[in-house]
Amino acid sequence: MARVRRIILRIVGFLLVFTFAEAVLCIVLMPDNLPSRMMMEDMAEMAMRNELDRENIDVAVVGSSAAMTAVDPFLLEELLGENSFNACSSLQQPIASYYLTQDILRLHTPKTVIVSANYSAFGTETLDELQSNLIVFDYMKGSPVKLRFFLDAFQPADYPTVFLKSYHYRSSFSPGKLSPSYIYAKANEPRNPVIHESATYMGKGFTAYTSVWDDSEPVLYHEPPTPDPEKEEYLRKLIALCRERGIDVVLLATPHVQARVEVCPDYFERANAFFSGIAEDCGASFIDLNLAKPELLPMGSEHFKDPSHVNATGAALVTEALASAMRGNGVFYQNVQERLDAINDSDKNVR
Repeated sequence: MARVRRIILRIVGFLLVFTFAEAVLCIVLMPDNLPSRMMMEDMAEMAMRNELDRENIDVAVVGSSAAMTAVDPFLLEELLGENSFNACSSLQQPIASYYLTQDILRLHTPKTVIVSANYSAFGTETLDELQSNLIVFDYMKGSPVKLRFFLDAFQPADYPTVFLKSYHYRSSFSPGKLSPSYIYAKANEPRNPVIHESATYMGKGFTAYTSVWDDSEPVLYHEPPTPDPEKEEYLRKLIALCRERGIDVVLLATPHVQARVEVCPDYFERANAFFSGIAEDCGASFIDLNLAKPELLPMGSEHFKDPSHVNATGAALVTEALASAMRGNGVFYQNVQERLDAINDSDKNVR
């Protein structure tokens, strides 16, 4: 019996030391200024305030970085008169959007959920889905929703990366980070909203970029993805989840630079058909800002940071156009070819 007790005590002691070491390594290795981390922290703070009946999320935006940089929740709130929050993240997959929406509904009672209609996120093409799901999972507060997300999104081979953050972020390790002064400073330093010199986290999930795309760079052909049925199913489940609760759902295709529409018209045609069909089937709305007329969305290359992401000045225009379209005041081309024809006619008139 005494031998068994000693073994148990050693196991408990090892687990305590291991847990402490992992906690310390999490402090020093996990980056503080990731947009997704700050977004999830802000959402948790809003949930705490909402428990006091002070700050419900009325309009939530979920999806990939295209919408993260394009929808300014502060401006959207001003235009719609509804408290708004941008819960998008880099490479956010449909499964992550689905469970993130569940988490939002667990804590808030939104009237509208806007979902990024980023066609590339719905393809079967290989990408680092483990990393993109961890961007959301790592900072989601413990709940039954997080458990279901874990069971659905990760395989046993992923568990070391999921559970051991020191392993996940091992590439950022250096011996100097284990000094007591560094650990203390890291644990107590205020949050730094500056992501890098041209990107700043503004709050409510919105990251503003000041860089401007160089339109002298060639825009290459972008192959339309092969839609993944499982990813499509998660989008349909997300819409059904909201509609069952009387929540309006808006699928939002954010704009790309004009040159990309000209080079890849088939990409945008297929994207429009894909999301239009889902919206019609599921009782959602679809706003394709790649078909917006100039009077609704007067954008040029100076409003983009790259061919598929807008910068801060572009975000203001996109948010205004989104609010107008949500109020039924949008002006759109019927299809991609009509937009291209209008561009050609405009060029002829200029000449």
